[in-house]
Amino acid sequence: VNITEMRKVQLSYGLAGVTALGWATSPHFRCASLLVAPKFLGKEGRVYVLSFVLAAIYNGPVANIWHNLEEVTRSLGCVAELQVNHSRQLWQVSTAPLRRVMEDMAVSGQTLSAEMQNISRTFVGLNKEVASEEGYDLRQRQHPDTQLAPSTQQLYEMKTKLRCTCDQEFSASVVFQVGVCPLCPGPGQGPDPASPTVPLLQEERHEMLLGANVSAEQLMEEVTSHLQQHGAHLGQAISFFRLLLSCTFLLVFIS
Repeated sequence: VNITEMRKVQLSYGLAGVTALGWATSPHFRCASLLVAPKFLGKEGRVYVLSFVLAAIYNGPVANIWHNLEEVTRSLGCVAELQVNHSRQLWQVSTAPLRRVMEDMAVSGQTLSAEMQNISRTFVGLNKEVASEEGYDLRQRQHPDTQLAPSTQQLYEMKTKLRCTCDQEFSASVVFQVGVCPLCPGPGQGPDPASPTVPLLQEERHEMLLGANVSAEQLMEEVTSHLQQHGAHLGQAISFFRLLLSCTFLLVFIS
């Protein structure tokens, strides 16, 4: 087709105007023109353009993704540290009432021990009074008794009865007898069963404290193993991503 120079200039101006209008108004036109442009270059030109595109992609989105992965790793470390600190604070707050109870029990145990000692010292005079033979004679039994030795309460009751019998023959002070009369049953049996109470309380407190320490160690081990598992998964993801990056050069040969 014979086209004059004037017609060529007019067509060039028209094509430039349409291209400018399309680039200014339509994103589809811009994308289509960018995709068609490498076709005018040749095979070597397309490879050259593709290398520039891959370099831009690696320096842009890929570098951003890598930076994000580093930030994720750092944030996981911070989260792990915060979790450990939070677990430690939570453990201290949750065991604070138990520690206060244990301290109160320890103080109560010491107070109970002091009370038991006071009771023992108080009953020393009573035991001496029960064991004394002043004012009467013990009656000897005709036959030996094969049973166990009588308790302090039984001796006290028997000797009190003997004293009441002796009051008919000997003049004795009735006020003294009333003063030593027990107010509750078993005055000689009270300190004996209560003596092992304080060591048992101390042993139970020691066992409970040991159980608390073991629970804290188990909690730390569980948190550490959980963090190690997440770290292993993150390392596998980074290794897979590096493998994908090492295979991007195949796109040059595909084009």
